[in-house]
Amino acid sequence: MSTPQMLVQLSSDDLRGIILGAVAEPLGGSLPGSEPPREVLTRKEAADFLRVSLATLDRLARDGDITPRRVGDSPRYLRSELLVCVRGATESESTAPLRALGAA
Repeated sequence: MSTPQMLVQLSSDDLRGIILGAVAEPLGGSLPGSEPPREVLTRKEAADFLRVSLATLDRLARDGDITPRRVGDSPRYLRSELLVCVRGATESESTAPLRALGAA
């Protein structure tokens, strides 16, 4: 039985951040001269990160696929939680967020 594969389109900055994070973690922190990607994103940054419209981002939040945090009156999104939405954290969670994105 083969494992389903998913292709995710990432910007070069996002890919660089993921690679630097993966390399830096075993080393106990960040690499010299590297700036990790911002963990807390605005609504627009989160939509851009997921490459979806603001309406789709709002629907994902309303459906409970992602959880916005509030900073004052403004919603903020954690990059790590958005990655979970794209990748699927567990087998039971993997298809619902992707269906919402139109990928499954």
